[in-house]
Amino acid sequence: MKSYYFGILFLVAEALMIVLYGIFGRYKRGESDDEHANAISAVNKIAATYAMWVDIHTMIFVGFGFLMVFLKTHCWTSVGFNYLVGAWTIQCGVMFVSLAHGIMAPDGDLSHGVELDFGLLVEGDFCAAACLITMGALLGKTTFV
Repeated sequence: MKSYYFGILFLVAEALMIVLYGIFGRYKRGESDDEHANAISAVNKIAATYAMWVDIHTMIFVGFGFLMVFLKTHCWTSVGFNYLVGAWTIQCGVMFVSLAHGIMAPDGDLSHGVELDFGLLVEGDFCAAACLITMGALLGKTTFV
């Protein structure tokens, strides 16, 4: 497979992901009608998960990226592919984990869409970590494409 086919395939897949986010993406609404209570609740939820999100993000983009730099044959290419795979799998993780939760719900209703919040971003980061660990295990045995 020629390398420019990979670029075309990636751009088509990214366009599909943008369409999926346009169709299913929603911001999570507050539970009550009181604006002040919703704001306090949102600040508390962000304060609880933001530090974990930053730590996992740092592990994904700095830790895994520069862990793969030691290879002679791949070196800086591995950092670029690490960023590409990390960003792509975070998007896919957020989308597909949320859709899977909607499908597996007792009513199986997807009308609420993908409700974006920090908890879902942390789950997307865990999906990216799993994919990057797998990519690290295969590094040197297969090509990036």
